[in-house]
Amino acid sequence: MNSSVLVRLSLFGISCIGVTFILGCTRRFPLGFAATLSAGAYTAACLRMFAGLPWPACMLFACIAGALIGMLPAVFDRALEGDEHVVLSWMLALGLAEAIGLMEITGGQHSLIGIPPLLNGTNGFALSAWLVAAVFAGALAIAWVFRRTHAYEEACLAGMNPLALSIAGRSPYLASLKVHLLGGALGGLAGSFWGPVYGTLHPSLFGLSESVVFLLVCLIGGQGEPLGVIAGLAVVFLLPPLLHFNGAVGAFAALSRFLGIVPPDPDVVANSLNQALLGVLLVISIVWLQRGIVPSLQKSWDVLRGRR
Repeated sequence: MNSSVLVRLSLFGISCIGVTFILGCTRRFPLGFAATLSAGAYTAACLRMFAGLPWPACMLFACIAGALIGMLPAVFDRALEGDEHVVLSWMLALGLAEAIGLMEITGGQHSLIGIPPLLNGTNGFALSAWLVAAVFAGALAIAWVFRRTHAYEEACLAGMNPLALSIAGRSPYLASLKVHLLGGALGGLAGSFWGPVYGTLHPSLFGLSESVVFLLVCLIGGQGEPLGVIAGLAVVFLLPPLLHFNGAVGAFAALSRFLGIVPPDPDVVANSLNQALLGVLLVISIVWLQRGIVPSLQKSWDVLRGRR
């Protein structure tokens, strides 16, 4: 696999693990989740460049920064209803982006450049890609264990039936806060790799489009399911390049010539068709597959085992 593709899949994968727990447990849409990556990325890069801390220490502080940003929507959760959580999450992300753009240490509105790489040498980027992939695998293993803990069950109950959790003597607020802290820490961890891998940072790298992709991966793959992250990544990132849509692009060009108009750019047509495909898959996942690909497959498997 190409090193650039491996890095992209791994960075988005680590982030999506955090998103899928928030989405699957608390039933909240973290539309501003990219802010946790931004906090982690700039924290790690600035500590490395200006304080000279080793990368492991920078990553630890990045996780803390991401967790603090990620928990903010949950802190005000008691006062929020419905879509207010989504709005607050996104406004926090916008506020953080503006703050980063005003600070000289982050490069302001210009890019922060000259970030030291994780690994030096001619094969540094390729080795860094495998290192990030290993961290993604480790995050998946931790998520798999957490998925089977009592804390996860409490968080799910806090999202589905907070009253029942309160009657049992547990705090839905604290259960939700824990999941947001875990999700934010994973976002900060993913962000800590962004600077050293790509060598530069800019606030625009962590915007609405990235948060939407995180949600898309989790909704298609399966909410609250670590394996759903893998399925969602495969659909969102690997399926469209395999299809190419060469026939459809040619058909659009032929139709344009027949109508006497300038044919559209092939890349634009292919990109539009890719977006349309993802939209269709998202509708199918939500309407027909209920909570995503992996939960549907698990449900079907359980039905088959019951018949046996």
